[in-house]
Amino acid sequence: MELNDFELKYIRERGFELIEGKPKLNQPFPYFTATSGLIYHLANSTVTKPSEFMYPLINSVEELVSIIEHIVAGSFGWEGHSFKTKPGQKIKIFMMDPAWRETVETLIAKYQ
Repeated sequence: MELNDFELKYIRERGFELIEGKPKLNQPFPYFTATSGLIYHLANSTVTKPSEFMYPLINSVEELVSIIEHIVAGSFGWEGHSFKTKPGQKIKIFMMDPAWRETVETLIAKYQ
């Protein structure tokens, strides 16, 4: 399923940032952690995982980029619900497993 114009605009206005290591305990939401799977964090009481197992050694870079785009478009775009993001405020991806590097760098390059 393709992203619509609104979803693409939302992602392009924000983009992504790669941070190596773990997030701080008080890390502002939303963000991703890339470990043995991919976890997205929306609020203190809500840590949500995609239903299928995702990992760079199993899924292609293109598949993983598409999954992340759809998570952002489907969940992070709910302005005013769990959090607020602003254009120019990059969505952070904390890379705790180096196997994710190519996927994250591809995603960053796509939305620069």
